[in-house]
Amino acid sequence: MTKIGDFQSNVGKFGADVHVMAAYIGGVIVGLIGIVLVIAGITKKPDPDDRIKREYDSNVKAGMIVFGILFIIFAVGGIFLSKWWQNQTRTSRTAAQIGGLATEAAVTRRMLN
Repeated sequence: MTKIGDFQSNVGKFGADVHVMAAYIGGVIVGLIGIVLVIAGITKKPDPDDRIKREYDSNVKAGMIVFGILFIIFAVGGIFLSKWWQNQTRTSRTAAQIGGLATEAAVTRRMLN
């Protein structure tokens, strides 16, 4: 029974490493999108002639800045969460086994579909 537990623990540790790499890749992409949104929102110039269009532009500008900041927070949070889980799998055999079991279940589900 310990061999199964060791296998699940190793799969969990490897899965955590893969998730960290994916989190960095996704975090960089989402973070860059967030930075672009913030910069575009800050540099967007409203139309000075049309009052309705000026109000619309200011709402769009605020929305771009807010969503850009949310994207950046989401990107950094995802990286920190994946690094935290990787640390948990390195320090706790039970956490590594849970991660391995979840990975095995996902692989099995994909194979049966």
